[in-house]
Amino acid sequence: MRILFVNHNDDIRFFRLMEAIRNIGPSYTVAHANQLLPNEELEKFAPTVIFHNLPVLTSYPAETNAICINFNESDSERSFSFENEGADNYIKDFVDLLPRNRDDSTKYTGDVIYNGDPRVFQESLEYLVNSKNFDFRFFHKTPFNISGYAGNITRGELNSFYSNSRASIFLDNEKPEIMNAVINDANAILFDPDNQEKFKSDLEEVIAGKEYDNPDLPSKEDILANDTSVDRMIWIFKKIGLSKVSSDLKSLKSKLLKEYK
Repeated sequence: MRILFVNHNDDIRFFRLMEAIRNIGPSYTVAHANQLLPNEELEKFAPTVIFHNLPVLTSYPAETNAICINFNESDSERSFSFENEGADNYIKDFVDLLPRNRDDSTKYTGDVIYNGDPRVFQESLEYLVNSKNFDFRFFHKTPFNISGYAGNITRGELNSFYSNSRASIFLDNEKPEIMNAVINDANAILFDPDNQEKFKSDLEEVIAGKEYDNPDLPSKEDILANDTSVDRMIWIFKKIGLSKVSSDLKSLKSKLLKEYK
């Protein structure tokens, strides 16, 4: 089976779903194009399925026998949405099953870490920076003249920090990143701007070695069982009637999950 992904924009979620099935098996060929293929090239590749995120189209704008699936907001039974939570074909948040970096050296160890702009912590930023009970480190592509700035890091390095640090801070609206941190064994602490004293109390308890149990956080077991990028593609292929592909993806997922045991 040949599967073609054609992207119109740089929505990272589209690429993540493509990468989720990249290694599905030898009987599949997964290809990617940054633009519409000329008709002769499309005929030569002869895809069975085309996934695309071209804007507001109910069908693929070329003559093809392929099953065409779009990731946009068009009114079509074969349109899937990242944005419209009320849609039947809404794609819920998901995590990627990436090879895990097992490096637990001091390079990837910290007390308290955050990946993002630290100014979101408002008056609690001074508390984080000046604490005598822990060291605070944050990562961002833009340099900051704020104590604790540790530069920009890759996804793999960040996952290693999640695994080896004493606490990782998240905002409530960072659900996909929280899910990723949880499957990488992070001790995730939620920052609530409307209840910053509780945030500080929770953080101090974690640093003191107490267990942090927040019922609002998803469990690692639930995420790995239901909310991976492979799960989303299993669901999509089942929705479009390709149950054999879904079955092969389940086998792929079983192999990938060995990294997270």
